[in-house]
Amino acid sequence: MDRLVQSYRAAGLPVIFVLHTDPDPEFATDSPYFKLMDFLVRRDDEPLLIKNTRNAFTSTNLQELLWEKRVERLVITGIQTEQCCETTTRLAADLGYDVDFVTEATMTFPIADPDTGDELTTDEILRRTEFVLRRRFARIATVDGLAAELAKARRESGNLVMMKRAVSTILDDSGRLVLPESIREEAGIQPGRSVEITVQDGRIEIEPTAQKVRIVRKGPLRVAVPVQPVEPLSEATVRRVRRETVLSRA
Repeated sequence: MDRLVQSYRAAGLPVIFVLHTDPDPEFATDSPYFKLMDFLVRRDDEPLLIKNTRNAFTSTNLQELLWEKRVERLVITGIQTEQCCETTTRLAADLGYDVDFVTEATMTFPIADPDTGDELTTDEILRRTEFVLRRRFARIATVDGLAAELAKARRESGNLVMMKRAVSTILDDSGRLVLPESIREEAGIQPGRSVEITVQDGRIEIEPTAQKVRIVRKGPLRVAVPVQPVEPLSEATVRRVRRETVLSRA
């Protein structure tokens, strides 16, 4: 599970944690068990929701958070497989989200029938959960598979720069947008590559293009200069871009 969290962080995608509480003493908010697993370390900017229903939507503001972050696809992990995880998956699918259910990143326990004594093993529960969710409510995914998909998407897109925080940029004398080195490094944009800038709804999306560039220094900055000269932006365009330059990670 931690590897999955790290993969989504590296891709700049949201990570949301959820804890469950109910009248059972073990789930009380003052219980020593009311915490994230020790191997999970939440960052300050990652939401922690407290729910008191089996699904993670009904008793939290999860839906609002997902709208704000423009999330369309969810990855479900956690405890228990056939209870909170499965119930959240079913509701998410009904709400219109695409869902990846990562069975190997969930956990459950044997279930006994109090009347007959019959018991479902954890393997039987996992198999049953996958059967009822697959192609109805979710795609059954693996940690390796999702990590590979994220890595491939970053390679193919050049890792679109969508920063959560506002950052300062500079328009040079020719009207070119200069990215700080830290942003280029985080985005995986290598020196010598130009970028294509798309402005939409107050956001700027940046991705590599095929045009060859060279890197020159301007004071403390390194600036990408096209090998083939390009026509400078008009003053009107420069003024508009200055107003709209807000880089944000969705």
